[in-house]
Amino acid sequence: MPSRPAPGSLQYPPSTQCLVAAASRIAEVPREHTASFRYGMPSARFRRHARQGFTLIEVLVVLTIVGLVASGISLSLETLRGRDTDRAIERLRHVLEHTAERAQTRGQPIALELLTDGYRFSTLDTDGRWVAFEEAPLFVERVLPNDLSWGGLRLDTGETRRLVFGNRAPRFELAVDTPAGRVLLSGTPTGAVSIDGKGR
Repeated sequence: MPSRPAPGSLQYPPSTQCLVAAASRIAEVPREHTASFRYGMPSARFRRHARQGFTLIEVLVVLTIVGLVASGISLSLETLRGRDTDRAIERLRHVLEHTAERAQTRGQPIALELLTDGYRFSTLDTDGRWVAFEEAPLFVERVLPNDLSWGGLRLDTGETRRLVFGNRAPRFELAVDTPAGRVLLSGTPTGAVSIDGKGR
């Protein structure tokens, strides 16, 4: 007669082993959970462990933080844009003053020509024709920043697109439109250029 296996050492077929394992896991579930399942409603404690969610306050706090971060980024971009505009205007003033000085030292006229989206330089050749003039890094063709545009160039003789500097600088008003308003660069016969306007 075959001897019985010792308790705890029973060997079950694979299908039976799955049922035994499932029964063991069910036995480990706390009694309060199994009791609540009998009535078709899991306990509150079981629901908290089964699904971790966010409260309304937590969601509102997260949305508030996201809104503050987005506002900070927007303000930073506006500040950087304003600084870029100021630098572009200041550079233009610097270019105008040095053009007047360079024309006087060369003894030959230099013109700043306004393009649709920028400016370039030209000078008179021996035949009296305007030809391109370039001396890096200052006297080179440049493009205005995207948020700047020409508002007009006025001389004593009227509107023009070419500002000519010779032995004596012309008196002029060069308007530049910026997101903050129109900026006016005013030149005097001494070569000095001042900046005024809402964009400052």
